Amino acid sequence: IEIYEKQKEIPKLIDVMSEQVANDADDLKSRLRLANLLLEAKDFAKAETIAWDALLIDVTNPDAQKAMLDALEGQKKEELLNKLKTRFGTK
Repeated sequence: IEIYEKQKEIPKLIDVMSEQVANDADDLKSRLRLANLLLEAKDFAKAETIAWDALLIDVTNPDAQKAMLDALEGQKKEELLNKLKTRFGTK
C-alpha cells in the first residue's frame, strides 16, 4: 500500500484497499481511506457504496458522513443528499 501511495498509483491503490476492506468488516479507517480515493478518482458510485459501509460501522463519524455527501453530490442525487444533510445536521 505504501509503495502505491508514494508512486501515486491510485488505481492500484484502490484495488489493494478494496481487497483489504473486503477482508475486514469492521475496518472503518480503511473504508474511509478507500472512499476518499474513489472520490479523488471521481468514481462516485463506488465511493457511495464504501461510504454506506463506513456509516454502518459508525453513523456519527463526520468523515464517513462527508464521504457519503460528496459521493451523492458527485452523482447529483439531490433528494437523498438533502435528506442526509438534514439527518447529519449539516443543512
